[in-house]
Amino acid sequence: MRESGAVTGGHDAAGRQTAVLFAGLAGPADAQLADKERRLLIDTLKQAVDLSGGRIVIRREGELMALFATPDAAATAAMRMHASAEALQQQGGFGLRIGFHSGPVKQRGDDIFGDTVNLALQLVDQAKSGQIITSESTAASLSPAVQERLRPLGHIEQKGKARRVLLDELVWRKAPDDRAPSITSAPPVARGALRLQYRKVVILRRREGDVIEVGREDGCDIVIAGQAASRRHCTIERRNARFFLTDHSTNGTFIAPEKQPEEAVRTATVPLAGRGGIGIGQSCVVASDIVTYAAE
Repeated sequence: MRESGAVTGGHDAAGRQTAVLFAGLAGPADAQLADKERRLLIDTLKQAVDLSGGRIVIRREGELMALFATPDAAATAAMRMHASAEALQQQGGFGLRIGFHSGPVKQRGDDIFGDTVNLALQLVDQAKSGQIITSESTAASLSPAVQERLRPLGHIEQKGKARRVLLDELVWRKAPDDRAPSITSAPPVARGALRLQYRKVVILRRREGDVIEVGREDGCDIVIAGQAASRRHCTIERRNARFFLTDHSTNGTFIAPEKQPEEAVRTATVPLAGRGGIGIGQSCVVASDIVTYAAE
């Protein structure tokens, strides 16, 4: 199940938004696992997928690939998988590693492929025994109860794309007595605010689900004068007390946090935190007009 142009199975329509999950055994004991134990483990993992509303499209030698309609369903399945695998570890004989990512998938015949599948493969390769890893863009769409279990995990360079992908680890058990993969409750989230300024225009947003449109087109919340801007260049949205910028443009969006390196964002979603500048179609180093931001 190494990276390839396609993987076999399933009947999703091309371009359908899908959460792709890969799970595999980890550690030197993988090769020592008896066939009977391996089959029992895979059957147990399959049950976790079924209970979470997903379906397995590849099942091979201690590895599987499953598809889910939503990232929450994939997260629930991943936590159930680890709980089930732990129950089978009578002597700590094996570990489980899981990675999942959500996005459009393509289909040609019985092959499911595309950037979403390849990045999910990269994530499971990144995961260590006992870990669940997802992308920041997928984490941003998870429900508050699941997001409470996330912790930042650095970044990787996406293969073939020359862009950085931020990672989160889904901590499936928060404490020794917290073994159930339940995601039914979450504490209240802190309220935050985002302040944007472009020339004399100042926008303050606090409400959950608020979306700010930035671009050259009349009707955007912030109308950019520069020709490097696309008509609908980027959007900024508040999700679960965090703010995320999504680039929709031709020339890209450049985010320059205070005292940190600038990041070029192209057709991707990234978090906004702290203070900094946003270059619309140009680097903040050369842009004559910059949108400044302050996320609290």
